[in-house]
Amino acid sequence: MNLDPEPLQPGATIGLLGGGQLAQMLVLAGHAMGFRFMVLEPSPDCPAALAGAEQITASYTDPEALAKLADSCQLVTYEFENVDAEAVSWLEERVDVPQGSEILRIAQNRLREKKHLYDLIFPLLLSKKSLQKTNFHWHSNRLAN
Repeated sequence: MNLDPEPLQPGATIGLLGGGQLAQMLVLAGHAMGFRFMVLEPSPDCPAALAGAEQITASYTDPEALAKLADSCQLVTYEFENVDAEAVSWLEERVDVPQGSEILRIAQNRLREKKHLYDLIFPLLLSKKSLQKTNFHWHSNRLAN
């Protein structure tokens, strides 16, 4: 992750892992600002490609497709949390991925996500899973402090 990024300039290419409706909206908004897009998506003719993104039709873990995305883009982001975290980690070493893979790994597991937010002192509704005997004491001590 680039901790001191320069602003992207119009004409820059933004890579997207996932080409669904959210990516499509990003492409439409970004084109109006002068950005280009390349999407890695297994499904042919995905919504982002239909909106004008160049599409690489391949698995999210395909090494050649990931390399092409990294080599062609100034920045890569992901559309949703079900992309492969190892692939994102690989990309991080080659291109700026602002969200990174660490937060992706956390978001891919709901209990880990809740614990992470709880550790950051965000109030959370306790789920049935978190109220199991093994976790109840931990939660009650955290709430008391």
